[in-house]
Amino acid sequence: MRSRWLVVTAGLLLAACSAKAPDQVSVPTPGPAGSVGASASPGATGSPAPGPVTGGVDRQTICASYRKAEADAEAKLTVVIPKAAEAIGDPAKAGPVLAELKAALAGFEAALKAEAARAGDAELKGAIDADVAALVKAQQDLAAAGNDVTLAFAAINTDQFTAAGEKVKALCAK
Repeated sequence: MRSRWLVVTAGLLLAACSAKAPDQVSVPTPGPAGSVGASASPGATGSPAPGPVTGGVDRQTICASYRKAEADAEAKLTVVIPKAAEAIGDPAKAGPVLAELKAALAGFEAALKAEAARAGDAELKGAIDADVAALVKAQQDLAAAGNDVTLAFAAINTDQFTAAGEKVKALCAK
């Protein structure tokens, strides 16, 4: 999912920047080659086999909830990203739009933390925890960007953020 965010983000930023002088805005580039399109769309994988349960919720249930959380976050970001592209260079618009972006990421983080807490499969829990750590780091970088939309997108356009979730998807595909 995050790799799709980055493709959409890069496209919108390129379109927004084409109307500006090239030296006014630097555009972050998508993640490493191979990451674009590497993640399956929510629900696209087959039924995951239940993982070892050690007193929590089984792998299949956690994976379904993870995909739902991811789809919910993607739906929110599909609305926010075009607004953010329009807000490049306009601090009056940037603040509220970046607040929406931060809220969407925080909501996604909260949903993933809840799934990690419920997971009975230690390997899946660890993978979701790593995903949460990548989200936390992206949110810290996003906060440090202030109202600079270009820097904000650079905060979520990192190799770590792009790769986050891949291990969860691989475990859920088993």
